[in-house]
Amino acid sequence: MPEFISAHLDVIIWSVSAVILFIIELATVSTVSIWFVGGCVVAIALALIGVPVIIQAIAAIAVSAGLLFGVRKMLVKSKGSQKAIAQSITDNLELKTGTVSSAIEPGEIGQVMIDGIAWSARGVDDQEQFPEKTRIIVRRHEGIFVYVEKYEPIT
Repeated sequence: MPEFISAHLDVIIWSVSAVILFIIELATVSTVSIWFVGGCVVAIALALIGVPVIIQAIAAIAVSAGLLFGVRKMLVKSKGSQKAIAQSITDNLELKTGTVSSAIEPGEIGQVMIDGIAWSARGVDDQEQFPEKTRIIVRRHEGIFVYVEKYEPIT
């Protein structure tokens, strides 16, 4: 068994890397690591046919970069421009409700989830604290930050 592991160590490492990156991708709401999974799959194929490790690594990097930039370019073309993509995400962000996913301490930055997207958040009032799972409402946004208040629906 140890001979098998040492003889196929590169395949094992690329496979474990691909699985970990795929799990990370499943755990996030954004496309984060799927590009690297593609690179790992190519490296696994090269490892199985006996290509040297340095070539496997170069191919993994090249394929990952190609996927990242190629798919990104297709998305930008299909949406018209990057600005259009960013604008569509932030349109009508004010008055949307969400939940605190990482506590917001007074004067500090936390994180909230709004429509399945994670945003860096601050309280409108710098002295207010927002524990995890607190319902919030967005009052304004500036770049990647949303400024929130506690949300208490009228019943």
